Amino acid sequence: MGKVTDLDLTERFSWQHVLNMFLALCDDAADLSFDNRMLAGRRMLTLEMRLDAPAELTLPTVTEKNGALIETWANGTVVLGGTEVTVESEGPVWRLAADGAAAVNYRAFKDMVRVMTDFGIPCEFAWSSYPVAPLCDDAALLHEREQAACTLGAVHTFWARGTDEAVKAALASLPASGEVRVQNMTTANTWITGAVDSEALAEKFGF
Repeated sequence: MGKVTDLDLTERFSWQHVLNMFLALCDDAADLSFDNRMLAGRRMLTLEMRLDAPAELTLPTVTEKNGALIETWANGTVVLGGTEVTVESEGPVWRLAADGAAAVNYRAFKDMVRVMTDFGIPCEFAWSSYPVAPLCDDAALLHEREQAACTLGAVHTFWARGTDEAVKAALASLPASGEVRVQNMTTANTWITGAVDSEALAEKFGF
């Protein structure tokens, strides 16, 4: 088995270590950080992800074992919840509390890959910004806030090549994903779908 890192299941390494995990899942082809932006007049923590090889990222395979979700990526395995779960993996393994700070950021990272997958046109580069959903003990409310961050607050910029018609068709097929911008490197045009709704997101976040 590869190296096992406990981010916040029993340890407390939620913030910097989760960025290190994303970097490893991206095979080091990324720049990741936390920042902030204004949300309904207040500064809100954001997760910033800039990818150098986004087309190489694919969604993980997901299995369940003893109450834990085991999500296997090309460059490692993420285990959400479950303290007594053994994972057979030659690559690195990260263990996360199911609804802790690391998991909230991890699910945002995974949603970014989902948006790129749904877009369907291989991207040369990508940048995504997600408001970090405020943590709370109510798991159902936390998941609602995470969904709101993805659909109301996320901002994506993809650099891709193709016809403008193909780009517009791909954007039109996306489910609600915040604001998605595509800079078409072939035609030098930028196309945008969706928008950030700061007021609705602030209400979901309990502001």
